[in-house]
Amino acid sequence: MEETLNLSFRSARIEDADTIKRIVNMAYRDGSDTAGWSNEAHLISGNRIEKNHIIDIINKPNIAILVALSHDNIVASMCVEKLNHQESYLSMLAVEPKFQSRGIGRRMFAEIEEYSRLTFGAQTYVLEVITLRNDLILFYNRLGYQQTGQISEFPFSSVVGESLVGSLYLERMEKHRKC
Repeated sequence: MEETLNLSFRSARIEDADTIKRIVNMAYRDGSDTAGWSNEAHLISGNRIEKNHIIDIINKPNIAILVALSHDNIVASMCVEKLNHQESYLSMLAVEPKFQSRGIGRRMFAEIEEYSRLTFGAQTYVLEVITLRNDLILFYNRLGYQQTGQISEFPFSSVVGESLVGSLYLERMEKHRKC
């Protein structure tokens, strides 16, 4: 494992949208040899997100994208949305592939959980993972997330691509904050 980077975190700005789009699409759907371990290009084709969707998220209340910066360059991003007075939904963790395996994803989770607690009052953090992604499920387990057994169909649309393997399903995972 390479040395951990010095990171700072902040809320995304409109001018970050192109960079966030590039990092998210590289992390999720880049089919090249340089794709990181979290890539799902073997399961789903197409872009994971478009710039206009990122701008929509940045402009909405009760939802935010946080970015991790190294030397003023965005190297990771993650989205959080307030679901209700106790739950926040975490999604779209993306670490630029050349910076993966340096603990940035773990640090991004810690930062976004704290942001969610302070900003939205969250006591429970919720995420969804493709059921075929055992490597991600194990990563989330190590971060304290537990599988709930709640399964739903993957929400294919023009925003999230098309399946390359037939039907895909998501499982809800949760982490309850310790008081």
